[in-house]
Amino acid sequence: MTTSIYLPGPLDGLDEGSLAELAQDSRDIELHVAAPRPWITSSFGLIDVPDDASALIDGLAAYGVTA
Repeated sequence: MTTSIYLPGPLDGLDEGSLAELAQDSRDIELHVAAPRPWITSSFGLIDVPDDASALIDGLAAYGVTA
């Protein structure tokens, strides 16, 4: 004997009246949104990047990378 298992989906039980109530309820919700905070300025200076990548490639050996 087998028993069918019914799992309700997200739209089960919704009809036009339910959707209208849901839409009205969502309009009644009042959200309080804080003003965005200003960006924090960095206290670090610019990073000096070499014109060629040789210094970067030489530093990869410390991480186990071999060229």
